[in-house]
Amino acid sequence: MGMFFEKVNRKSAMPVVVLRITIALGMVILFIMGITNDFDFFYIGLMFMLGAVGSVIDGVERLYRNEKRKLSLLDFGLAAVYVIVGLTLYL
Repeated sequence: MGMFFEKVNRKSAMPVVVLRITIALGMVILFIMGITNDFDFFYIGLMFMLGAVGSVIDGVERLYRNEKRKLSLLDFGLAAVYVIVGLTLYL
């Protein structure tokens, strides 16, 4: 298992943790609203947009902590994918 996942002993700042939890709760609420409203893609698209915001926050935090640049670019790339999927479902 250690071949694919690296052990990281870093702790995020408290405002970042609170922001991540808020985004996760918002995503769960939007997912439930999308399912209960006859699978409305508007809410599902907004959920992906919140996922993009979370990925951007992770990327900025990695840049701030001077971690590997590849990892922060991976987060920004994932955010771009989330935005494209969110816009496709949103519009």
